[in-house]
Amino acid sequence: MKLRPLTLRPLTGLFALVTATALVACATAGNIDGDDEWVDDSSATTTGNNVQTTSSSPATTATTASTGQGGGNGSTTSSTGTTTTTTSTTTTTTTSTTSTTSTSSTSAPVCAHDVCVEGVNLVKACDPCVDTVCSVDPYCCDSMWDSICVDEAVQFCNAACVPVNPPLAPGDLVITEIMNNPEAVADSAGEWFELYNDSLSPIDLQGLVIRHDAVKISAVHTITQSIVLLPGDFVVLGNNADQLTNGNIKVDYAYPAAVNLSNTKDYLGIETADVPAVVIDETSWNESSGLDPKGKSRNLNPLFLSAYDNDSDSNFCEASSVIANSKDSGTPGAANDVCP
Repeated sequence: MKLRPLTLRPLTGLFALVTATALVACATAGNIDGDDEWVDDSSATTTGNNVQTTSSSPATTATTASTGQGGGNGSTTSSTGTTTTTTSTTTTTTTSTTSTTSTSSTSAPVCAHDVCVEGVNLVKACDPCVDTVCSVDPYCCDSMWDSICVDEAVQFCNAACVPVNPPLAPGDLVITEIMNNPEAVADSAGEWFELYNDSLSPIDLQGLVIRHDAVKISAVHTITQSIVLLPGDFVVLGNNADQLTNGNIKVDYAYPAAVNLSNTKDYLGIETADVPAVVIDETSWNESSGLDPKGKSRNLNPLFLSAYDNDSDSNFCEASSVIANSKDSGTPGAANDVCP
């Protein structure tokens, strides 16, 4: 809330009040006659028993006192009345005061650009989302509105920014969990894997390629749907999006049967469609390592949450969290269990 600036009142009325008070004070000591000459109150005219006095007193009093008493024994006592007349002259001073009213109108600041666009720093109060972002990241209002500020607008305000994939680099996405051998349902209905956004920008998965065999070109699927993954978030891709038949898994994107995950050993990668392709992340597994979960996902230890650490089976373990309304275990779409 902005405070209104302090408005000083005009001094004209105060000056008039002081002037009028001074005139009254002076009038108690004297007065001005009709010829604008000063007459001292000490001057008085006495005629006989009548005394006439001129005063500047605001009150006019005329008093005639006559007292008669009948005495005893027929004696008579008379009293002579004395009349005092006081004439008051009133001087009226008229002061004209002009009052000036200042009206201040304020309007909300205008954003220099949209929250989805990089540019100069934005000003608080120009948009509720700007307030939210700058309360968390003051840099966006103090210095400049960079790509991180745009990401935060999407993350904190659900700003409808059209995501534009920056050039993806290896490690921006991490394969964190793989259900390659469910028990609650058949493999053909309940296989899935999870991706984690380890970058600082939203990533749209549309156009990226899933490869589950490093050699067989036929085992490739290009993601056809826009799936925006915010920094620090997880997304689940599976072969069946129906929670009634897939083991109660919320699948964000369903891929075709061409992507099938072997129970014994296999390879899984996510890459760009460029030529040559940029491999964003890849991992492989082999039951000979000793890790061969059934009805439990292959769970990457969250203490090793990177595209480098998921290259080794030793950083995976069987998931321990039971999936709701299912006998299988895993943490699809959420942080993984810590490995023992």
